[in-house]
Amino acid sequence: MKKLISISLMFIFSVSIVRSQDIIYTISGQFDEENISLDSILIENITNGTEFLFDDLPENPDYQINLTEKQYWGTTGINSLKEDPGFVVLRNIPGKLSVRYTKNTPINVNVSVYNINGQKLYSSGKNTLQANNIIRLELESVGVFLVKLESPDFVQSFKSIGAGNLNSFNVKISDEGNSKEILKSASTIKDADFSFEVGDSLIISAFKNGYYAPPIGLKVADSQSIEFEFINNFLKINNEIYTISDGLYSYSGNFEGKGVFNHSLYLLAPEHNINWETYEINGTGPCITFEIFNTQKDLEDGEYTFSLPEIMNTEKLCDGTDTNADGVITDADCVYTMPDGKSYISSRLSGYGGNVDLNAKYNPFILFSSGVVTITGSENNYFKIKFDCIGENGDKIIGLLEGQFHYLDVSN
Repeated sequence: MKKLISISLMFIFSVSIVRSQDIIYTISGQFDEENISLDSILIENITNGTEFLFDDLPENPDYQINLTEKQYWGTTGINSLKEDPGFVVLRNIPGKLSVRYTKNTPINVNVSVYNINGQKLYSSGKNTLQANNIIRLELESVGVFLVKLESPDFVQSFKSIGAGNLNSFNVKISDEGNSKEILKSASTIKDADFSFEVGDSLIISAFKNGYYAPPIGLKVADSQSIEFEFINNFLKINNEIYTISDGLYSYSGNFEGKGVFNHSLYLLAPEHNINWETYEINGTGPCITFEIFNTQKDLEDGEYTFSLPEIMNTEKLCDGTDTNADGVITDADCVYTMPDGKSYISSRLSGYGGNVDLNAKYNPFILFSSGVVTITGSENNYFKIKFDCIGENGDKIIGLLEGQFHYLDVSN
């Protein structure tokens, strides 16, 4: 095992010597003055219109991107082994590599495959291993590959030979008593058409689920460190970013007796100074509100899109009941409502603003023209709301808020 680790060290060291003039960016993220791992990194060359995406990143404190070679080089100190990782090779033949995890403590491991030039071809993403779990990697591509098992505490490397002509890699995990379970597979990552010259202008974006960091612009010059400052619970209107910290879920009941139920979501900045016992408001600030209509009394998880209110009158229901009690059954006894299971956000009742006075008779809300609002975790009025919308004046509005919403029933 030590021999294999030494080979890996020599391999990376030799690459670093050969590529001493390469431009390497060391990218990291911070949230609330603490280091935060990244999900993906996007590098856009706005000079020539090309881009390159590094996704499925492991949980590391930082990420080294070799811009010259368009390669992910891992993290600083990636080859320092903090502890014995506890992996034993069971099989290493052309096309197949199997290793067993022998320790009793569960760990999160990312499996990556590199070609002999150090180019990253595949990443499995984070997988949790238990004692005696076996990682089986199928290398369905011809060539010699370096396979890395990475966790926050160690990196262990293996050299393996591929076999086949599919240009893909599959990771399967099983234990002694279970059949194979495919966790993730992917085709070989392509170089795309990304290119650059010294002096080109780049936009670098870092992504982390549930968080947001403004992109960073720079000109290609020398290797450097780049740190992103992440925030969560925010509202971004074009280039202005606001903090939102409170949510109100208001239920208005059956809308006009048509079997369509009205739910209101208010996402509010702390500047509003709301007394949640009396609902008194003595401040102004950023706010966004979504008026959601559906055929259920509950606000369910899902993706909601904008539409005009007239969509509610899209289905005519006539069940033979004399609803108006005039002694005859005609079209006047029919009910117009939404088809069962449908939902939408009203683009004429929903709005946003960077300086809203909720006590004002006529709020200066700007209405929406389009967009998607994703709601998850809506049990017991705990919501995670993510939105990407366009205002009727062309504003770009994105943001998210996660937390326990205050509830107000105004249906009676």
